Amino acid sequence: MKSDFCERCGEDLRECTRELVSKRQVVEVPPISEGSIENLLNKSAQKATPIYDHILELIKEATYVGSEETGAFLREFFWHV
Repeated sequence: MKSDFCERCGEDLRECTRELVSKRQVVEVPPISEGSIENLLNKSAQKATPIYDHILELIKEATYVGSEETGAFLREFFWHV
């Protein structure tokens, strides 16, 4: 949302014609090796494992368990998630 006043001098800009010349976002991403990606995934998995294990125990102890019935075809078979 643009202001109706100049951010430098405070002049009223409501009567001025506006024209969008360009808009872009540039993000420089440094090259990442496959080893770095693997290390990041392993580190994330290590952090998530205790939470995953806790959720699994809660599910095992629950009287009722709701589940999603979304499925997917893989190699000619339909698998439930």
